[in-house]
Amino acid sequence: MTSDLNVKFLKPVYINGKTLKVTCRLTAREGPKVHMEATIANSDNVSCTTATGTFHVLSPEKYEALIHEMMVSGKVPREFAKVVRKV
Repeated sequence: MTSDLNVKFLKPVYINGKTLKVTCRLTAREGPKVHMEATIANSDNVSCTTATGTFHVLSPEKYEALIHEMMVSGKVPREFAKVVRKV
């Protein structure tokens, strides 16, 4: 579950058939909380986007309960929950 996400758009990212490089790494872990950073670089290996975030890892039971609650309340379509479970 995302608790904080910061994105910096440094340069345009063009979808023109060239390869983009996306990297992500775990920078710290504090119990169920993880800190990560990511970059998107163009085909010349120039950083176009950077991001940092803090996420809370949910147990499978908590995840299922959250998705169920959101589906019942109508906040998430049932099709979304099916797709997420497959990932």
